Amino acid sequence: MIDLGKQALANRPLVHFIIAILLIGGGFAFNNMSKLEDPEIKVKQAMVITAYPGASAYEVELEVSDLLEKSIRSMDFIDAVISRSMNDLSMITVELISEAPDDEVEQYWDLLRRKVNDVQSSLPSGAMPSIIKDDFGDMYGMFYAITTEGFGDRELSKYTEMIKREIQSIKGIGDIQVYGEREECINVELIEEKMANLGVHPIEVLATLSDQSQTVYSGYYETGDYRLRVTVNDKYKTVDDIQNLLLQGHEDDQLYLRDIAKVS
Repeated sequence: MIDLGKQALANRPLVHFIIAILLIGGGFAFNNMSKLEDPEIKVKQAMVITAYPGASAYEVELEVSDLLEKSIRSMDFIDAVISRSMNDLSMITVELISEAPDDEVEQYWDLLRRKVNDVQSSLPSGAMPSIIKDDFGDMYGMFYAITTEGFGDRELSKYTEMIKREIQSIKGIGDIQVYGEREECINVELIEEKMANLGVHPIEVLATLSDQSQTVYSGYYETGDYRLRVTVNDKYKTVDDIQNLLLQGHEDDQLYLRDIAKVS
């Protein structure tokens, strides 16, 4: 049996030469190795989140988690499927096997979305559409703050969207998230005294608001050789349009929303 220790001591110049070659080769390889400041990391884990408001943990497990799990487990390269059923919420963690190629991970997540979408029609009517989160490996390298003086929230939001479109056109940009954006809303404050005096029920107000600003098919009008498309343009455009809504059930009284509520 060859004693490597004695051979190394007997051939010190050869050992020194091999060590020098390894050091020089390692340094050369390190200097020429490609490096990224923010390397892309393929996380082989995704999460399927489904809200089921009003359901108990047992109902969530039986009516949501179990159906989703069965569909997800039919995929290849699945290492583990872990589900948590809580009141009002189902959370399923899907892990791929470590041998799954990195360049095919996105394809597996696309397949996961199809498997989850196939089950959506079988979920109870009260369940919300499932949300799939697979971007755990995304890294945000830059943060920008946008401030303005003399401009309202609407102008700031439009300017932010314009900047977002410009940045998305840059090569290498994967995703852009905007935080702190204020959503526009219109407040309708009902005046109880006026509603009581005029005999208006809150349900009538809700019915009036819900039936407006909807896109409906109005059909066509044919006359001779002409065929005209009929459209109904009753969408909200201004706050005044909402104030001037005629309350359902009070057409004869000519009661408007402005008569029993403050709209701002």
